[in-house]
Amino acid sequence: MAKKSVLEREKKKQKIFFDNFDERLSLKNKLKIEQDPDKKTIISGLIQKLSRNSSITRVSKRCFLTLRKRGVYQFFNLSKSSIRLLVSSGFAPYVTKSSF
Repeated sequence: MAKKSVLEREKKKQKIFFDNFDERLSLKNKLKIEQDPDKKTIISGLIQKLSRNSSITRVSKRCFLTLRKRGVYQFFNLSKSSIRLLVSSGFAPYVTKSSF
């Protein structure tokens, strides 16, 4: 189980990300469309002025059961150890382990 302070920090990052999502997306689209190098530098400067935590890479995915940060499969939203436990106990139908 993760520390409570770390979980609160993650919640704060998610809130900042969702608050600035539209603005960051519109600036990135403008950057892709723009041809003039001077305007591109201005737009990239605006993106850099946004909060660092408003980027998608700063938000980490966590396991639904154990809140583990590493080894989380995106399809299940579970860590590898949780998947192994659920599959071996029979709670995940149609999923088989290759090493029984």
